[in-house]
Amino acid sequence: FFVGVGLLLAVGATVPVSFFQPIAAGSGIAEMKVYLNGIHIPGLLRLSTFATKAFSLCCSISSGLVVGTAGPYVHLGAIVGGGIGSLGS
Repeated sequence: FFVGVGLLLAVGATVPVSFFQPIAAGSGIAEMKVYLNGIHIPGLLRLSTFATKAFSLCCSISSGLVVGTAGPYVHLGAIVGGGIGSLGS
């Protein structure tokens, strides 16, 4: 039973990233370094990327996969910061 739940959560973490928002794959630190160096990556700071990355991170941690959370949190924080920064314009 527990293996099935873990497998279901792991598949639930990979399907949205694989099929709907491939930019949300990976840790996000390398993408943020590229973006801060002036290279624009389409879709990097969108709300849909935030939702996909947050959902997939929650599912992958809940499934028991050994993943680092620091990189995805950097990407999620950059999306929040970019959204707050664009409110004034």
